[in-house]
Amino acid sequence: MSTVRPISNDDLRALMKKGKVTFQYKKNDGTIRTATGTLNDSLITRKSRGGQNTTKGAGYSTYFDIDKDAFRCYAESRLIGIVEA
Repeated sequence: MSTVRPISNDDLRALMKKGKVTFQYKKNDGTIRTATGTLNDSLITRKSRGGQNTTKGAGYSTYFDIDKDAFRCYAESRLIGIVEA
């Protein structure tokens, strides 16, 4: 059974720079999203091409979603924590 441990956004980003991390956040519609993401260049299969960023302003973090094979973002204030096995 896995548990979710609270973590700061800065700590989550530091872990994602090292490898894959499974974490949860609350989406705008209120559902809980469990994502496996990374910020490690060697694990990112697609490079950002400067596409349209639909989130404006501070308070959002972008990550590469391993399962979706695409860049995604979440509101930092809605971060729940990391999933531990």
